[in-house]
Amino acid sequence: MGAESGTTLPIEAVFYIGDAGKAGAQYDQQDFKNQTGIWIPAIRITLPQTPSADVRFEFIAGDQAISS
Repeated sequence: MGAESGTTLPIEAVFYIGDAGKAGAQYDQQDFKNQTGIWIPAIRITLPQTPSADVRFEFIAGDQAISS
């Protein structure tokens, strides 16, 4: 799969868990934009702490490596 695949694959976002994953997601976001010219958001996932809690998906503007 080459760089041109990014324009045909249904990639809508990059996801990360916690602060440890943020840098990798930012890198992937920037790299995808460089390779395809398409901006995708970085979305933070917060896993539930209990079985009855829900997972959270958040778009945090300050966590984006680049703007749309």
